[in-house]
Amino acid sequence: MQHDQKQLHQIAQDYPWFMFTVEEIATLCNVSRDVVSKVRAATDSPFCLNKCRPEWFAEWMREHPDFQLTKAYAPAPNPAKRSKKQRAKSFAIV
Repeated sequence: MQHDQKQLHQIAQDYPWFMFTVEEIATLCNVSRDVVSKVRAATDSPFCLNKCRPEWFAEWMREHPDFQLTKAYAPAPNPAKRSKKQRAKSFAIV
């Protein structure tokens, strides 16, 4: 039986022993099923018999920065490393 996110949250609160499937964890935590499957495939995964609690999943995600869902920070290029042509071009624009 399919549950929506609100129903799953209520089940998680009312039944602390209830374990959730990959699809349910994806719905509860608002992530794709692919992300949850990758976590489940990890060696130190919080999944037990292909089921997990949303708190365990969230904690595992916090402890593994390589699984973070945000884009990697790309620092701005160092102006000292730009060529003369690039520096002249940026001055011409200003």
